[in-house]
Amino acid sequence: MASLSVEQVDQQIRELQRQIAELQTVRAAIEKYGRNGASRNQSRRVAPNTTGLKHAVVGLSLPPKFDVKTVVEALRAKHFDFGKRDPKAAVRDCLYGLANEGLVRVIEYGTGGKQSIYEIA
Repeated sequence: MASLSVEQVDQQIRELQRQIAELQTVRAAIEKYGRNGASRNQSRRVAPNTTGLKHAVVGLSLPPKFDVKTVVEALRAKHFDFGKRDPKAAVRDCLYGLANEGLVRVIEYGTGGKQSIYEIA
């Protein structure tokens, strides 16, 4: 080891203490906000798990043109469990999401109580 003066050792100690203070600040921020930036004491909203429904809908053998009622009937025939959710509303929301993802396409928008007509994209 090279010979160091007391002044050089003191300078290295000050630099290490500065680095320790920075790391302690970072550590405190991580403890407070966690990895995703949300404060740990804030409530987190969790989206409902709809992937089971989406997977079930995508796996159905549907006619070239279909509506919500057709999908609900096909899911009921396969004994799909909608839980406490209204099947028609759940499928409507699911098809809306699938349309946004480009997996199904709306070929006729429903108006005045008439259902939208979809096709597989």
